[in-house]
Amino acid sequence: MTRLFVALKVPEQPLVQLKELLFDLLPDANQHNWESREKQHLTLKFIGEVDDFQVEEIADSLEYITEYNKYFCQLGKLGVFGSWQKPKLFYCSIYTDDSMEEMVQRMDSTLEDFLVPPEQRRFRAHLTLLRNKGGENWKRIFRIANYEVPGINFVGDEVILFKSELLPGGSVYTPIRNYKLK
Repeated sequence: MTRLFVALKVPEQPLVQLKELLFDLLPDANQHNWESREKQHLTLKFIGEVDDFQVEEIADSLEYITEYNKYFCQLGKLGVFGSWQKPKLFYCSIYTDDSMEEMVQRMDSTLEDFLVPPEQRRFRAHLTLLRNKGGENWKRIFRIANYEVPGINFVGDEVILFKSELLPGGSVYTPIRNYKLK
């Protein structure tokens, strides 16, 4: 079995700018276990476990992604998924046009042929910055939730089908297929 997901690649520069901003906003930022650069992307569709023989078929079925235009994106508000009592992750929303949501819905339809269930929740474009693994000071993080990130923009011009391996030291992402946007 192979675990897959599809993500929009986020360029390096906006991530560097965002990290600098977070270190300005949080006095103890260096004490947090931030997501590594390799894990910072905009997940479009979590596919999950599929049979190994399906990986190439799935990659081929997503070729239509190259018909989409590049995405002009802007980093949005900082936020937390979960509750005050049980925060799950700290994220930064991403503003983009509606065609991204349309692409995600098309992925859901395409992947149903491979018995991948469609997502039940509405798509919310975001970058995961920090996961709750128990040792973080979430009180400080909640203080900056809803902060609007000022003027960090980027162009997303590549979507990647990733293999995700869950290892004892954390997950490892390996690109399976890259799809360049117009």
